[in-house]
Amino acid sequence: MNFLDYAGEPVKEKRQSMGVFVTLFLLVFFAFAYLLKKEYWKDVH
Repeated sequence: MNFLDYAGEPVKEKRQSMGVFVTLFLLVFFAFAYLLKKEYWKDVH
């Protein structure tokens, strides 16, 4: 059964591990974007 799972989608492991890194990158990018937004808008409000 494990072989059939691997044969059906051999790049599954790489795709899942890359998904973790993409999610972490997006979280870090969101944090920087939020801090930049606060810096730009601090004098407006």
